[in-house]
Amino acid sequence: MYLVFMDGCEVPAPARSGLGAIRAIGGILVPEGEVAGFDSDLRRIRREAGLAPGERLDWSTDGRQRGGCQVQPANDRDRRLHVHTTVLAAAMRRDVRSVVVVADQDVAGRDDVVRTFLGGVAAYLQDRDEIAVVVADPVDEDLTSAARDLAEVRPAEGPYPAETRIVLPVLSAPARQVPHLQVANLVVGATAAVVAGQPLGAPLAPLLSRLMARRTAGGMRSPQSTAGGVGLVLEPPRYNLLNWAFGERWHYDTEQRQLVQLPHRDWDYARSDGLPTRPHQTVA
Repeated sequence: MYLVFMDGCEVPAPARSGLGAIRAIGGILVPEGEVAGFDSDLRRIRREAGLAPGERLDWSTDGRQRGGCQVQPANDRDRRLHVHTTVLAAAMRRDVRSVVVVADQDVAGRDDVVRTFLGGVAAYLQDRDEIAVVVADPVDEDLTSAARDLAEVRPAEGPYPAETRIVLPVLSAPARQVPHLQVANLVVGATAAVVAGQPLGAPLAPLLSRLMARRTAGGMRSPQSTAGGVGLVLEPPRYNLLNWAFGERWHYDTEQRQLVQLPHRDWDYARSDGLPTRPHQTVA
């Protein structure tokens, strides 16, 4: 059994050209046997970092402004980066996995993104013959309600067997009391930041990549593990960004049923990452 901690955010103005306002919904999947141990890890990290009692581990520092993927103040970034790096490393040691859907808002509505996220979680669980309970922060009541409704869709009415894998209605718990939800906010917010091309997210990209749920493409001498469409779903499917943003070298193309090396010349962002070029600086 897994506990799935869910969150969502929006980035209204990505730095990467070709992207409109984006919505990210996702979460972390924590194995039942690691929930208590991960909680102990997070308490230790807080203690060693000297975080104040009300200070949280999540990506935003805006008091959970609804729907926001806010960035940290400049004078706090180094300390926050150290904490976030330590948290993500602890998550990897506990076999935590992430599933995040990042979609252009003019391509997919909120319910569509929630449905895709739940479908990804259900597929991950089905492959392992596991079940899960999903937990979300009630501060975003619309997101929580949508997830609760969509998780109860029967297989005949939707593309995933959510009702057989997500065994209870989506539960609500305040993130201020549940550090695992704060980590979900961190993973979703940082992943959205990396996709959007925000420099603050870039240092976390390698760790985020290692957390992503993956498929292993067999039938090869050296099977490749791929995150595209599994741990990170992009809508529309601009999977060359996996290479530019996260350093991924391969993507499994479900239509061609084969591995594709990235960047693919026929896909968006084949020649460029879409980020603005920085002016050359001469050191005196």
